[in-house]
Amino acid sequence: MRPIRHDPNPECRTCVPAGICLLMFASLLIGCSIEMQDETISELYRQGNAFYEREQYAEASRTYERILQQGFRNGFVYYNLGNAYFKQNQIGRAILAYERAARLMPRDRDVHANLEIANLRTVDRLEISEPWVGQRILRSMTVNEVTVGTSLTGSLLIILGIGFVLSDRGAIRRRLFQVGVVVGIIFLLSGATAALRVYDYAGRREAIILARECEARSGPGTNDDQLFSLHEGTKVSIVEERGGWKRIALPDGKEGWVDRETLEEI
Repeated sequence: MRPIRHDPNPECRTCVPAGICLLMFASLLIGCSIEMQDETISELYRQGNAFYEREQYAEASRTYERILQQGFRNGFVYYNLGNAYFKQNQIGRAILAYERAARLMPRDRDVHANLEIANLRTVDRLEISEPWVGQRILRSMTVNEVTVGTSLTGSLLIILGIGFVLSDRGAIRRRLFQVGVVVGIIFLLSGATAALRVYDYAGRREAIILARECEARSGPGTNDDQLFSLHEGTKVSIVEERGGWKRIALPDGKEGWVDRETLEEI
């Protein structure tokens, strides 16, 4: 089990996409409230780490949850939360936290190492096929990273275009045109990558079973036939929702309906 992370400035590691332009004026208006919120989050983060180091794991998990309840999404917080839940033997919630951390920090080795350790504690042993190489490369980047990359190359392309229009020297215009072609190609590739990444992120609905055991049924109701059982920590895909039930799919192709209270979406 890899230890908790002491990021000195966790609020700077949030992976929620943010615009690059038009922020300066807004930041002047709400800067004070944001600064106060950041100080609160940083203090809660330090408190959570202190509870963890004193082996007060329940208090640590509650403190990390308070950070998340404020709408703050951060890979380090989810990672430490997963460690706190693992120490309490709440494997389902530990896996859920690690999975959320992995989506925000897809290349972090500690996250994947602890997720693998937690998965060894689950009851269900499901055969999971490895994603093809293109999918692995795509998921190794966050939505924020590909969005920022597209924004930067697009901005550079606009600057080159303005320079091309304003320049009256033929040699400079030719050079700007050549560079613009290269940047344009990169912009198109990064834009396509961003679109694919957003589509994959939005379309991949997965959840973790949190109940000790739950029954998957043939329909959305307690009177429907029981098909198979699932246990805490199992990762499933969500296919459909109806009332208080969700139709889930397993990697081996099995499908069934489970009570929505028995699982939580990643």
